Amino acid sequence: MKTSTKVATFLLLGAAVVTGGIWTSNTYASVNEEKEVKETVQIYLEALENGDASTMAEYTIDERFDNDKDKLKVYESFATDKMDIDMDSVSVEKIEDEKMSVTFHYTNRHASENTTLPVVKENDQWKVLIEKTR
Repeated sequence: MKTSTKVATFLLLGAAVVTGGIWTSNTYASVNEEKEVKETVQIYLEALENGDASTMAEYTIDERFDNDKDKLKVYESFATDKMDIDMDSVSVEKIEDEKMSVTFHYTNRHASENTTLPVVKENDQWKVLIEKTR
């Protein structure tokens, strides 16, 4: 085999290894990120289902409140209205690099429906975003 053929083969092999490494790294990061989001969502939903106001507050960014004290006060007031959440219905979908959405089915004394909430990364931690609506 000629030297130029050996060099070309070596370079091609090197490029394949680098490309494969980058793809594997990105895939791992994506899978790991999705796992983190699912764990965060599961903790939040279990807290919601059980009326655990302090855990709900910890795992949310709630745009309806100016401070955590007000948020916790309101969460405690509706924590007695427990929900039944179908954990098998929970699905997570990536929207952007640091934004995903979670969809789940819940039932309480007022409704039985599917709902979708955004999940965003803030300070390296995933949180459920409850947006201010008018």
